[in-house]
Amino acid sequence: MTQLDLLARHFRVRGTLTPLEASHLYGVASFHRRIADLAARGWEFTKTRKRDLNGTPYVEYRVVTHPLVGLKKAPGVPMIRRPADSRITYA
Repeated sequence: MTQLDLLARHFRVRGTLTPLEASHLYGVASFHRRIADLAARGWEFTKTRKRDLNGTPYVEYRVVTHPLVGLKKAPGVPMIRRPADSRITYA
């Protein structure tokens, strides 16, 4: 399983991730590059700047929308993303 697969699974399950968590949990050294790779594949994120208990700043990434992997759709039926709840439906 690639780092991109690991991060995608983490975001689907947990919804949020920080660069430090990605480094410790999955050995991801270039977290921002992996985020850019996911964004290029249709993922959308928000970034929230936070501070830990010592006052050290960090950024938490939260998934706004993500593609559904393995989703089968009927040929010729367009997929429509509803922005209100980020679910994908068929027209």
